[in-house]
Amino acid sequence: MLDTNFIVREPLLDPKQKVLGYELSLQSAGDARPSDVDAIGLVEFIAKELNRQESGWLLGDSLLFLDASPTLILSGALVALPPKSVVLTVQASDFAIPEVMDALKGLRAEGFGISLRNADLDGPDN
Repeated sequence: MLDTNFIVREPLLDPKQKVLGYELSLQSAGDARPSDVDAIGLVEFIAKELNRQESGWLLGDSLLFLDASPTLILSGALVALPPKSVVLTVQASDFAIPEVMDALKGLRAEGFGISLRNADLDGPDN
């Protein structure tokens, strides 16, 4: 069986239906989830194809939203992307990993946006 992944681009719209940015993700041909190595490859592809030295960031003012696993966050691959144009979507549970928390603090200081997924808004006591 082929190990084929497809890049999926989903536009994210504001209330007036203006495109704010795009979420890029990988989708496997089968039922399997793309691996962390595949996610790092996606970031490397984005850095090469959308952030060119001669023309800069090809998405203009649009933001790029990426699911960020602990492996991706700790890999160092994100430094090839323009921080002001990228929002990392992170599982709330990943903040419990000290190394990930430290890396996210550094990435936020560089200008990356951070978006929480599956956060418990009621808190642990409710």
